[in-house]
Amino acid sequence: MRRSIFALSLTLLFLTSCAPSSTPPTGPVPTPVQTQPPAPILSPTPEPEPTPNQEALDVYFASVAVPDFLDEAQQEQYRLAHYLYAHMFGGCTTAIEDMFPLIHIPFPDGGYTFESVSYEGMDGYYLSRYPYADFDATVRSVFTDRFWQERNWLSFGDEEFYPIYADLDGVLAVRDLGRGSGYYYNDHFPDEFRLEDQTEDRISFTLIGHYSPVWPYEGETYEERDQRLEREYEYTLEFPITMVFTDSGWRFDEFHTALADEDTPEHSPYYCG
Repeated sequence: MRRSIFALSLTLLFLTSCAPSSTPPTGPVPTPVQTQPPAPILSPTPEPEPTPNQEALDVYFASVAVPDFLDEAQQEQYRLAHYLYAHMFGGCTTAIEDMFPLIHIPFPDGGYTFESVSYEGMDGYYLSRYPYADFDATVRSVFTDRFWQERNWLSFGDEEFYPIYADLDGVLAVRDLGRGSGYYYNDHFPDEFRLEDQTEDRISFTLIGHYSPVWPYEGETYEERDQRLEREYEYTLEFPITMVFTDSGWRFDEFHTALADEDTPEHSPYYCG
């Protein structure tokens, strides 16, 4: 009986110690833990997909050999100059219509047509789809005014000089010219460069292009021609190039591309004089 009373007393004591007290606790009150909702997991913003126009421009730039003695910005300027010059002064002036990746003017629905126009009394021009101001600003961002003025003008016999690319009421008018290209340039051999002189505000170097007639020799099959072009070239041509530092940055004061300015040497059986 005494053991039962003792066990009951222990039980009551235990229950009393575990019950909440009506007397507030003394001492510092712990700061309640603030719970925050979990932060959302943010996915990285995906890079915008390159447009077909930009992809075409990137492929072109990747194919252009650049001088290793130019810094990265100068090499980029060289690629831009190569792109512009090749389209403006290559095989035909209508290639300017394919410059849309750089000037960011999309093809209109259904393509484009050539509207024949006259410029200051001279026929033989067509009206491009580019605003002249956009075209002119792009060209002058790469070439000096002196070089652009000199390269853009040509004469027709005894007639006065006319521009190849002209401003006609705010729209680019293009002289429709074509002479073909790619008859000799051997693109299996990258362009080479030779530094001539380099200062803080002027860089002069020589572009060296490689050439072989692209049609088969007598008795040569097309397959044999292809193998020959991959294996060797017949001759090289050299072109002077000059960069100058202006108030607006580096500009080309003289420029060529090996394809646009291709020619045959006088000793070649293909030389036309």
